[in-house]
Amino acid sequence: MPAANMVLGPYDVPADYFPDYRGNACGPIEWVAPNDVVCTYKATFRPRQPDHVILTLCYIFTPEYGLDDHLQGALGALQQNGNREIAGPKIGDRSHFFDGFLDKGRLHKYQALWTHGTILCELGLAGPPGFFQAAELSALATAQDSRVQGELRTPLTLAE
Repeated sequence: MPAANMVLGPYDVPADYFPDYRGNACGPIEWVAPNDVVCTYKATFRPRQPDHVILTLCYIFTPEYGLDDHLQGALGALQQNGNREIAGPKIGDRSHFFDGFLDKGRLHKYQALWTHGTILCELGLAGPPGFFQAAELSALATAQDSRVQGELRTPLTLAE
């Protein structure tokens, strides 16, 4: 599954963060319709303390899906929920970085979304206010994008 190689791995995140294998925190993304995607994958990393999360996702949509409309909807929803767009590195074909709050301000989050053709990547960092910094979002998004670019350079082959 190429999307599984396009999310952050355990060696990409801080050493005290571990993959969260409880429930459906890692694996294919359930909410997308099977006819809209080629494949999806998400990975959640948490340290021992609660309320600290790194969530990394990748969707490879079919060419017919309409990723531009999806992205516009996601950007609109982020802004309507009080997130503000912030500066970040230029990655992929189109990239957006956001700063906002969750759970009525109890948690602070940074979020990045970017595309490569029909691929949509997302990265979210959430923790107590002041825990994560925008620079960490930029660094981890760049690391995830390096994984995406590596997969895009590797020709897909079918196992025989």
